[in-house]
Amino acid sequence: MALHPLAIHELTEAVLVGVCQTFEDTAAEIEGQPGCPPCQGRVVPGIPAWDGCADPCTGEADGQLSVNVARVYPSSNFPSQDAEVQGVWGCTPAPTTAVELFVSLLPCAPGPSETGCPPSCDELAAAARILHVDSVTIMNGLLCCLPGSAPAGAG
Repeated sequence: MALHPLAIHELTEAVLVGVCQTFEDTAAEIEGQPGCPPCQGRVVPGIPAWDGCADPCTGEADGQLSVNVARVYPSSNFPSQDAEVQGVWGCTPAPTTAVELFVSLLPCAPGPSETGCPPSCDELAAAARILHVDSVTIMNGLLCCLPGSAPAGAG
């Protein structure tokens, strides 16, 4: 069955919205945890540009969140990709179209001071905690916004 022309784009938008909302929910629950990067959450047409941490809307260093398509492929036995070439006349398309998405979070982290001193252990530990919570938040957002993707027993 053919896909609707907007199916993949709508999927990427749904993933972005779901993950972004999960970041907001996590920030409300955990003190000091940032929410979804404002103005920096976006669907991109390829690998995101690592062009900076600062939010162009506010100038604050909030990081970047993006979703992009890595590949699209037919699959008769998901997650395996069909490699068989099918003829153009009377071919039956694979029952599943797989879309591999990348969700990228480019967080800001402490760096050296203007005088070249490294960040303190406390600053690095706080950045590590945020990164670890961010990793779980992205996974939770995907499990929440993609029905049927949660493993058995997951909430």
